[in-house]
Amino acid sequence: METINVLFEKNECNSYSIFVGSGVIRKLAEDIKGLPLRACIIADNNTERLFGKNILGAIGGKSANAGMISFLAGEMQKTRETKAAIEDSMIGQGFGRDTVIVALGGGVVGDLAGFVASTYNRGVPFVQVPTTLLAAVDSSIGGKTGVNTIHGKNLIGAFWQPRAVYVDVGFIKTLPDGELSNGLAEVIKYAMIKDSGFFDFLEKNMKRILKREPGIIEDVIVGSIRIKVSVVVQDEKESQLRKSLNYGHTIGHAIEHLSSYRLSHGQAVAIGMAVESSISENMGLLKKNERERQNSLLMMAGLPVKVPEGISAEDIISKARLDKKARQGVAEYALIRRIGELASSSVRVDAGAVRAAIGENR
Repeated sequence: METINVLFEKNECNSYSIFVGSGVIRKLAEDIKGLPLRACIIADNNTERLFGKNILGAIGGKSANAGMISFLAGEMQKTRETKAAIEDSMIGQGFGRDTVIVALGGGVVGDLAGFVASTYNRGVPFVQVPTTLLAAVDSSIGGKTGVNTIHGKNLIGAFWQPRAVYVDVGFIKTLPDGELSNGLAEVIKYAMIKDSGFFDFLEKNMKRILKREPGIIEDVIVGSIRIKVSVVVQDEKESQLRKSLNYGHTIGHAIEHLSSYRLSHGQAVAIGMAVESSISENMGLLKKNERERQNSLLMMAGLPVKVPEGISAEDIISKARLDKKARQGVAEYALIRRIGELASSSVRVDAGAVRAAIGENR
């Protein structure tokens, strides 16, 4: 088991550890049992069915000290209404301020459970137990929680750091191929913005990664987490540096929402990276061969790089203006200088340049 420490110099009380390896769930159980708190496991109906009974049993079984609440799986359930239903259920089951929430699932579960933790009884502790690669390397780390609205993704939420993150690679090894690819979009993003050596590693080993060869998945997870942690600890509340993690997301979130979430987050972000790298190239920042290397790696990982024909450029541009990173109604983009190096984490780009880049990626 490997331990990665998230140490906030300006907010030491929010620091925590991330545990990565096989059998990490045993440590979760030991740690929860050692707390004078009642555990409330929050899951969707899929993770409840697959893992809920075992996790609940490991923590102590359904008793006065533990309970479970679940909701329907899917991005469409990440709403204020689902949050309210979870909170009402917690109140009905008698969970008080002596509660620790255990977020068991992918990004939707982690975002919802974390947001509940940030407001329930004016804030209770929670831990993340990601069961997907996407959640393990991205949404479980850094304290961003929230819900979607009819206007866009994650527009309502809070920064609420977990007390710990438990990444059991056993969950990741059992993922369907599509879910593995979904998480690899964020992995490739990390390499693009921060580490050319990691990008080379992914290029060389993508076939082994897709085969889930022993040790390789753990290397991918640990490498990705280290990059995200290095950014988050310097900019907890996304004032500037942390915006670099949004590479591919301004376009990606717009496409994801406009597809009514038929495209997964990873698929939409991959398309967003293709478009935003075209913007970077057209602005003279990124060389064509490096953009092509990025797109080739995305396709190797089973991800799309073309904007769906049914989604118009005008709708994408309009939706991007509502992105939570937009300022004064103008979308901001993270742009790449070269593989492993960002040019800027927040650039205002003319709508015409965005429109052209979308057209190049049809």
